[in-house]
Amino acid sequence: MAPDGPKGLSLGMDYVEGRQVKTYASTKEDGTIVLDGHLFDRDRGDFMPVFERAKEILDHVDEAAALPAEMTSTQYQFKGENLDIILGEYGYKRNEGETDEDFRKRIFPSMFLKDEIKAAEVMIGKHVPEWEPVEMLVYEMLLSRWEKNQNQEDLHVFANGVIKGQRQQKEDQEKFPFL
Repeated sequence: MAPDGPKGLSLGMDYVEGRQVKTYASTKEDGTIVLDGHLFDRDRGDFMPVFERAKEILDHVDEAAALPAEMTSTQYQFKGENLDIILGEYGYKRNEGETDEDFRKRIFPSMFLKDEIKAAEVMIGKHVPEWEPVEMLVYEMLLSRWEKNQNQEDLHVFANGVIKGQRQQKEDQEKFPFL
């Protein structure tokens, strides 16, 4: 916490225990607390469900229950309109009727040349702190190959492989929901 003017205090939360929070609180002159979740809204949608759940925990209402993944994971910022916003910051626009998968695959090679980490996060669909060990390994393999030969085809192979793996994972979850 840091002072925010003469009477208030400010709390800025970017990541908490590896989870993206992107919410800020400050105290106004009259003592009211103001939450600023515009970055959370931009990246993941309405922050109020997270705020309400935090209030429940503080009020000891089922405090042992964890927040649902959709409230704590960054995966949702890599879909739909949120994906458009993130990639728009890099100058990319979705083509008419283009799916998230096709959009991510199309921009990945050129985005990788601008920002390797952000391109991989977009392609994998989550921020690095949430990557599974296998996702980190695949990314490190891509970097190793890229450093050796800088072949653009490797970038396309990586993008297609990620999409194929994600489709397979989704199919497996549908077939075996108990896993």
